[in-house]
Amino acid sequence: MAGKDKLTQRQIETAKPKNKPYRLADGAGLFLLVSVHGGKSWQKRYKSNDGIERIYSIGTFPQVSLKEARAANFELARQLRGGIDPMAEKQAIKRMERLERENGKSLTEVGQTWLASRAGAVAQNTLNGDRMSLAHIEIFFAANANINDVDAQALAEFAEWLNHKNIPARAKRTMQIVGQIWDFAVNKGLISQERRNPVDTAKLLLAKHTSNPEPHLPAAELTAFFHALQTSADIHPITRYLLLFNALLAPRKSALSKSRWENIDFERRIWFMPDEDMKMGNDFLIPLADWPLALLQELHTITGHQAYLFPPLRRGVGGNAYISQKVGNVAIKRLGFDGSHAGKSNASMHGFRHTMTNICAINGKDVLTTDLALGHIQRSALKKQGMDSLAHYLTAAEFRFEERRELAAWYSGFLKQRYDEAAAIVAAENGRK
Repeated sequence: MAGKDKLTQRQIETAKPKNKPYRLADGAGLFLLVSVHGGKSWQKRYKSNDGIERIYSIGTFPQVSLKEARAANFELARQLRGGIDPMAEKQAIKRMERLERENGKSLTEVGQTWLASRAGAVAQNTLNGDRMSLAHIEIFFAANANINDVDAQALAEFAEWLNHKNIPARAKRTMQIVGQIWDFAVNKGLISQERRNPVDTAKLLLAKHTSNPEPHLPAAELTAFFHALQTSADIHPITRYLLLFNALLAPRKSALSKSRWENIDFERRIWFMPDEDMKMGNDFLIPLADWPLALLQELHTITGHQAYLFPPLRRGVGGNAYISQKVGNVAIKRLGFDGSHAGKSNASMHGFRHTMTNICAINGKDVLTTDLALGHIQRSALKKQGMDSLAHYLTAAEFRFEERRELAAWYSGFLKQRYDEAAAIVAAENGRK
């Protein structure tokens, strides 16, 4: 017996044309489109990552049977769960097939195909940055018809062009992308493997980039920070908790702002951050020491009836169900930590990761354990440790999770001491009033 609301073979075969096209739903986004001329074709309706509704053509009936259409629909759903837009993937394949048929292979077109191949494999923020780099490539190489015409001289001129723009970090990434596009073209047979990647020499011509660390607090100013946090009348209670957890756990601010109560395990004392919220695209576990656990229990009495730990401070602002990432940085500046007040350095939400790194290093804590606690260890470092997976390393108990739990307890105690010092100062100030 067919499942509820599922199409049957008989329904499909007996479907008659009407005065306008219509669809018969099979469920899970799968439809049979019946045209005014009686033609029947399978379609998948879905929403892309940018929220736009799209229709993907699977094939015509009876060339594609009901069973085959359902199998194709299942595979398309799997791709969507993996962050791959099947329509974009199909267009990328067609573009590459056309490139292979044509004599001229445009660097910019191969670049767009390379970018499409990365969808679902890297974080959305990374894709957005790569699009910015591709825009520079397209502007400079707009008149270059064939990727085979791109040589060391052309890339030397491109490097000089990028240097004049004074965007050293983006220039470096852009040149890396040209190299990756080249390797992609070689693998697709668009370029001879015998040709050396011209980026190898051109990248040496880029202006050197010296990165500036994110504005951060030195350990000596933590007491002043907690004092300001305890006494300021301009900070919303939910924002206070946001800043405290940011200081204690040093997570990425995007993952912190999107945290859901369903991902807090009070019994096991673990804060789970899912892969879609993490820069490295891996699930991440944060062990909870006594103080952050107590703070979570306090916050739960305020926002526990909602899905997110930190709901927006004003309903209807921004369209999200969670707090804006900007709120934390604005609050830090409001506390006076903007570099313009004596005894108060310029600081930021992200800068507390730098603060934790410095404090742990000065106090002789294991560097690898600290890196793992921050979730930003390089994969090359993992390989040196004999590990094959970042996600495995960050979540498995046998791979320093207990060491990270010990570090979390120590760091929480270090900050609690400064917080209590600030509370004592506040009490003394109130006693003099």
